[in-house]
Amino acid sequence: MSKDAELDGEEERPYEDTADRQKEVSRVAPAVEGQKPPNKPSREEILSSHATNCKALAESPEAYVIRQYFLPKAYPPSTVPLKELEPVKQLIHVGDLTLETHHRGKVVFGKVISSPYRSTGVIVVIEDEEGDVEKLSIYNRDDTTLDCFIAENDFIAIKEPFYKYNGDEDYAIRVDHPSDLLILEEGSSFIPEKLRKPDQNLSRTASDDKQAGDKAYLAKQYFRALECYSQAISRASSEDKAFRSDVYRKRAGVNLLLQRFDATESDALASVFGDGTADAKAHHLAGRAAYELEEYERGKKHFEAASKLNPKNSSFKKDLQRSNSRLAEAEGGSYDFKAMSSTLTNRNVHLDNATYSADVKVGITEYYGRGTFAARDIKAGELVLCEKAFYLPNTYSANDESERVLFNVNNGRVFPASSAALLRGLIRKLYNNPSLNADFLALDAGNYPRSGKEGILIDGVPVIDIFLIESIRVTNCFNAPLHSLTVIHNLFSKSTAGLTTALWPRSAFLNHSCTPNTARAFLGSHQLVRATRDIPAGEELTHQYVSPGPDWSQRQKVYADSWGFECGCTLCLAEKSDGPTLRGKRDQLFQTIKSVVMRKGGGLSASNAPSNPLHATGTGADTAGSLSSFIPTSTIRSVERLTTQLALLYPSPKFDALPRLCLVHPSIWLCDAWRAHRHPAKTLKYALEVLRNFGHTDVERGRGLDLRKSKGMINIETVRALRFAGEALRALGREAEAVRAEGEARRGWGVCVGWEGGWKEWRRG
Repeated sequence: MSKDAELDGEEERPYEDTADRQKEVSRVAPAVEGQKPPNKPSREEILSSHATNCKALAESPEAYVIRQYFLPKAYPPSTVPLKELEPVKQLIHVGDLTLETHHRGKVVFGKVISSPYRSTGVIVVIEDEEGDVEKLSIYNRDDTTLDCFIAENDFIAIKEPFYKYNGDEDYAIRVDHPSDLLILEEGSSFIPEKLRKPDQNLSRTASDDKQAGDKAYLAKQYFRALECYSQAISRASSEDKAFRSDVYRKRAGVNLLLQRFDATESDALASVFGDGTADAKAHHLAGRAAYELEEYERGKKHFEAASKLNPKNSSFKKDLQRSNSRLAEAEGGSYDFKAMSSTLTNRNVHLDNATYSADVKVGITEYYGRGTFAARDIKAGELVLCEKAFYLPNTYSANDESERVLFNVNNGRVFPASSAALLRGLIRKLYNNPSLNADFLALDAGNYPRSGKEGILIDGVPVIDIFLIESIRVTNCFNAPLHSLTVIHNLFSKSTAGLTTALWPRSAFLNHSCTPNTARAFLGSHQLVRATRDIPAGEELTHQYVSPGPDWSQRQKVYADSWGFECGCTLCLAEKSDGPTLRGKRDQLFQTIKSVVMRKGGGLSASNAPSNPLHATGTGADTAGSLSSFIPTSTIRSVERLTTQLALLYPSPKFDALPRLCLVHPSIWLCDAWRAHRHPAKTLKYALEVLRNFGHTDVERGRGLDLRKSKGMINIETVRALRFAGEALRALGREAEAVRAEGEARRGWGVCVGWEGGWKEWRRG
């Protein structure tokens, strides 16, 4: 049976394939490697099929398009300059291409002879100088709502082309790395003579190009405008400084709209030539570009220059003030978190605030390569790092990319819509702004091989390896809610908080520990990292990549599968040394406790108990997680006995100063149960047990509630235990200790949420 027969489908198969079909194509494609395509469709058939797909997409874009993002087998991008591929001996025509082959050292020149089909990728039909026609599938290039980057009649160069078998007598040249495709200016000497029009460029002037650019700009055809302005600059006389300045400034404005901030700043500065009013606009454009690149000091200088040339312009003054505010945040770490929180909406998730990282430095750790260290003594609860995301897609809820799912054929992994949106956004941002590549590419990419040429400029664009970017994404990204406060509320109301996936480069240098000294929270586009205890200068900063579960082997599997390491923190080393037999006994007894609790009708979360049952008659439900029903005392005492047995399976002295994770949920349950019974002494006992089982081993029964030097975990359950301990202490008449417990709870809340927002409301229940 032929490979085409294996994948035989509809007579007119649409461009968009399901992931399952693409996986099947990937499975059978190696069998045709190196072959010429049999039964290749004719020119007319290719153009007709393309027109049909474009029409169907235009008539029913959502119903027709399957928004799935499929990463093929990894291959490196071209790193050879076009001029080294240009000689005739290196040329290859479409008709010479062989399937499933990367034609290294070769280049295909062509002309686009169709309108673009825009979906997960962009598909056009091209013709080479010999009249051969083929589809060109382009991925990971300027995926925006603006006009398409490629248009009919464009001239292109495909460096080291990959000819792809798609099944069903369907073939295409596939471009995954944006830097492998060059769109040539009309006058480029690389364009083969046969593809040029006989009278091309003979009568066209720089003014014609400028007018065409203006017309395209007004029609919101920004890529066309960019092309026309570039041609106008190329044709204009070097002596006509006013004309060139005007066009440079116009091109800067287009680049700003296209989020090409490096080019915006460069063009804006190139347009400065001595005209005060025009130069003020140029400096303002340069300042806006530098601001978007988070180069606030440089942006400030541009805005100052603009304001000096035009002191009455309020926009210039406003942007100068914004730059000063960002510089103050970056230098001093002073933020108005309440104001930042108030601006967050489902549409506005990107906060206009700077990154603060003055208290951290990257260095080499003893075992885990690079890590982050405290640059000064940091007190418990203090802000360690407040970082603006390098890229954060707004995919918390349904939007245009909500159906897109990322499938990676190289490792078989499947990722949600936010991961696909993040990858595409990272590629676009790095391609559009070469200056950002060096810092981004310094991040860990696991075992993915590098050539050393990634990010450098070749043929005017940075070399982009999408598979390297994906490896960096997987190794360094975080799942994030819109607001950590929402997660806490939803946790105890049994709701689900929407999460997106984003990347914060500085935070990515923090290594994992199950018993960390920092904790992260999220506020829109910003990640807030605070100290969970006092940290001396020079100590490595760590946080939890995920909350560690009680089963050592399961959590090690998570670490290995997701990040490729085995955790060697003190807790993991202790549990590893216990061996599988002892760990198995702990897990078995934990499951027994769980079954007793569930059989008796009391879950390990949430209750209808009063908001403070240790005092008189509260009426509201306690959203901070108590029992789902009133539990008989006999059941509680049964769980107490089992919990005591479980504690004996943590041998002393090995665990005297370490968390006992299998005991965490039973002690939380017992605290809730006795609290529902209005028994302050027992509530206090088990609130302190919660703290001890999270590793706060220096906490005594109602005394010494000071966690600033404790090496235990800080999370919402420890905050809740401190809150309940405070209630119990107050009910027992120990007011001073109650105040101390509530103070620790408030500091812990700030660590978990990132600031104190919502504390008063949560404390009231």
